[in-house]
Amino acid sequence: MEQCEDCLMILIGDKDNASMPCTTLYSYFKLAEECNRERLMELCVIRISTFGLEESKNNMREFKITAKSDSKIANMACQRHERCEIIFNSFN
Repeated sequence: MEQCEDCLMILIGDKDNASMPCTTLYSYFKLAEECNRERLMELCVIRISTFGLEESKNNMREFKITAKSDSKIANMACQRHERCEIIFNSFN
């Protein structure tokens, strides 16, 4: 199980896969959630949080992501937004 998790983490983290579709990331996230693979879930949360709200909501419903996991993704997206706001405001 750990070797599979490692392979998926390498695949997701590969710069050549930076444009990996949201749906693919959610499918990996669901797998990680079902298999209780924390590291893979964390990486997926980071990547999924870069997508827009509507796309994430649609995938969350499709893959039946738990409310707890949805909350993690939403929190990460908010943290990203706050960092961008801080950077943006530092230029003004």
